[in-house]
Amino acid sequence: MIGTTHESMFFISQVGSNTANNRDDYPWKDYVDQQFGDIPMIHLQPFEQHAHTLYAIEKKDALKLEKQLRDKDYRLLSSSQSFMQYACHQDELYTKSDEYMLRTQAYTEITNFNQPNNNETTVQHLLNIHTDRIKSLLDYFYEQQAITSFQYEQMHVERSVYQLDYLFFTPDMAHPNGQLTFEPITISSLSPFMPICRYLNRLLALIYYNKVARFITIDKGTDIIPSLEHYQQQGYLKPTTHLITLHMNDLYTSITHEKLLQSLKRFLSEFAVEGAIQGMTHAAILTLTEYLLHHQYFIHRNCIFRQVIGGGTGLYLIHILIEIYLFYWQQPIRMHQNRHEIFVRCFDHLFLTWNEPLDKFDDILNTMDPFETSNSYQINIQINEIRYLEVIIRHLEDHTFHTSIYHDWKYEPFALPILRNTLSLAPPSIFRLALVRAVLCYS
Repeated sequence: MIGTTHESMFFISQVGSNTANNRDDYPWKDYVDQQFGDIPMIHLQPFEQHAHTLYAIEKKDALKLEKQLRDKDYRLLSSSQSFMQYACHQDELYTKSDEYMLRTQAYTEITNFNQPNNNETTVQHLLNIHTDRIKSLLDYFYEQQAITSFQYEQMHVERSVYQLDYLFFTPDMAHPNGQLTFEPITISSLSPFMPICRYLNRLLALIYYNKVARFITIDKGTDIIPSLEHYQQQGYLKPTTHLITLHMNDLYTSITHEKLLQSLKRFLSEFAVEGAIQGMTHAAILTLTEYLLHHQYFIHRNCIFRQVIGGGTGLYLIHILIEIYLFYWQQPIRMHQNRHEIFVRCFDHLFLTWNEPLDKFDDILNTMDPFETSNSYQINIQINEIRYLEVIIRHLEDHTFHTSIYHDWKYEPFALPILRNTLSLAPPSIFRLALVRAVLCYS
């Protein structure tokens, strides 16, 4: 399977170990693909035609397989949407990542380490500049009583423990259009901005999720079921009711820094009217956020890049900034909806019901603030049946809703989908995910 054709494959590396001590006792011994030698492997038959090739291996063999793949210039990539791992030739990975960076225009190259006179001292110099500037800003705001002593300590940075961010690309196997796409992931755990991001995120999220968007924000598709039941019971479900989903693409790379800052400034003026949040002034919040947005540097394929549109996925603050921007972006739809219609959003996935003419809905979308990318969102409008995240919503002839769990038969039942906001893939978390999935399927 792995050769010069650059054919891609899917792997499941979470298959549990067999209790047999002798490899000859494995129940799949007759189906093992011998190409990888001593790595037992099952060739699985997907339930859906034209699906990618599926193989199952034991988790303990994953590192060995990854090494053998690297020797053939292949990469084994983890998916952010399921417990699948995707094997592709490095040429495919580089091509997909280059296409993404070129299409979004969200990154600009600063330094190429492959060229002469460029070395790792550039990285340290960049880190020193950031830590010194952050310290100067915090010192200034503390002296001006724009932040408290507690906030100063929470956002303080130590030069010795920080590293530049890293960017890599992972396959998204749950894209609404069914295509396999690649999305950027930023590792920022040791970023000099992380202390500021953590604190500002907690500060803003407390207001946004608890006060501003509490009733229109959901964490997973099944959270919409109570709203559907209420909508049906109140008699709002009509034969002409349209079910609409809207999926927004590339949110981390399609909103300019200026738009993010404008939304944040408006948010603070409308929902933190005292001029400060827990002792931190609006000016301090906006200045720190602006500095962070304009100085996002990371390493990718032996080069230093700066993100000039949007923000990195590894910085907590970027997520809440996007949420705040979308809160205002979606207002034209909410303003023209009847007050009893359903409107919910799970970050980049929006669901609503609509009983007005569809031309009116199209007109509203045309007046809304466009994203920076041309292919900014995908809309699906149905009357009888629609998928929203992991839920299938059906409008039956007796004017009632029926919901069921969506199954992606290209990968199921061999792979367990990951719920949004899953923070750990440790065995307890995997067990919890399996239980939640089972309950959802049979409820």
